[in-house]
Amino acid sequence: MSTIFIAAYAHLPHDITAYELYKVLGLFLEVDEESGLIVDVEVSLTSKIAQRILSECIKGKNLVSEIDVIKKELYRKYHGEARGAVISALNAARQRYIDRKKIVAE
Repeated sequence: MSTIFIAAYAHLPHDITAYELYKVLGLFLEVDEESGLIVDVEVSLTSKIAQRILSECIKGKNLVSEIDVIKKELYRKYHGEARGAVISALNAARQRYIDRKKIVAE
């Protein structure tokens, strides 16, 4: 398996601790280059619990074909103020992966 690194960012709500530290949320994915399977995930949130829950929702799923599954899991399991930023960054990461696949195919 050959993996690639994809980073995506989104603005955080102003009233949470992570905003004071980072201003933006960073979503960092290790993705299988061919299949789009998310092998590993990190997110720039201060709470280890939030990091773990988000990882459980995202890791092991396909960035392209299972995006709706990931979002459904996020709405079911993660009720933090940063959820909108996480979904925004996830959408950006998905698009970055799709764009990269198009470039590589040319």
